[in-house]
Amino acid sequence: QKKIIFYFDRLKLKDFVFPFLEPSKGTYYFDKEYFTKVFNAMDLRIMEEKFRIGYYNNFSLFLGDFKKILINCRLYNGINHLTSENCSSIEILIEKLKKKKR
Repeated sequence: QKKIIFYFDRLKLKDFVFPFLEPSKGTYYFDKEYFTKVFNAMDLRIMEEKFRIGYYNNFSLFLGDFKKILINCRLYNGINHLTSENCSSIEILIEKLKKKKR
């Protein structure tokens, strides 16, 4: 649990994580295009709720959901979109945090 809190705290401080704090606009407006590309919507708000109810009983589940956010972003926006480029920054940060937390 402490490891997950550590990641949440560090990630939410970064500007490039902002687009992932809430559901994608595609989910708000029931965008048909969004749901043809993304089948398992995920965002940090959902992840925090899952954390609160005790879903993340291991770190792999947490990382799996975080990877869903990044995959969904790239599927919906395309690889060259600015928001998708933020995914690369997040992946780099996660790797740095993993090394720091060992």
